[in-house]
Amino acid sequence: MLDSEWARSWEYARCTVQLQDDSETGGAEALFDQALSNGLAAIVAKEWPGHEVRRDGKMKSANDLLDVIVSELPEVTPGVQALAFEDGEDEGTIQVATGLLRQAIGTTQPIRHARPSQGSRLQPIHVEALVALDDHPALRRLRDEHFDEYWKQETHNDRHAQVRAAWYVEQLRATREEWDRRRTDDYLDQFLPADPKDRYGGLGTASCPVCEQDALVVTRFDDFGAGVGAGTCCVCGYTRTEFMANDEAETRRMIGY
Repeated sequence: MLDSEWARSWEYARCTVQLQDDSETGGAEALFDQALSNGLAAIVAKEWPGHEVRRDGKMKSANDLLDVIVSELPEVTPGVQALAFEDGEDEGTIQVATGLLRQAIGTTQPIRHARPSQGSRLQPIHVEALVALDDHPALRRLRDEHFDEYWKQETHNDRHAQVRAAWYVEQLRATREEWDRRRTDDYLDQFLPADPKDRYGGLGTASCPVCEQDALVVTRFDDFGAGVGAGTCCVCGYTRTEFMANDEAETRRMIGY
């Protein structure tokens, strides 16, 4: 059961995040249906165990799950049901926009099944109704999923930055003269504060993970006290962002480095 709960909340979150980023992306209708079906199944299974499945044991459709919610909850405004939840010390109320969600299903089904759609498309207001479900304790995965997507983008960008810097190092070493010049103290001094007091109170330099020179001019250290610096290497041009500095520091902390 726990695996099913986790899988439903994860499917809901990963599809919903994509729609939040771009509700007009290709396959948005399928993403919406997948997110809604899993999100509603998670909520109904949590609130009314067993009501998420049909008599034959198969999962109910999103429309049928909305029927459960409509039949079990009071309507606070037309097309909106109030769901009061209690999960340990966690208590609250969410509003389920059943009317808008049904409207969205009616919009997505023709497009998904190659039927005439009469020009109607998924709207941002439909996605907002989908996102609102995340306030229920059976879900609450959107923040984590947003971070995961951001982490993937940042690490992707960092890998590209390291590849570019590594290529540049190869070019520098080929000329040799410029490579040697960039590793001198005189060259490094150009990137450090001119005033000795400012230099003494500055963050200094750190070893660059690409060219392995002590030439990464630090602009900020990580938030975990591991001494990982964010900044730009004045030899190869690689820039370690604050996010990647924190990611490296957190990795070190987890492995006891």
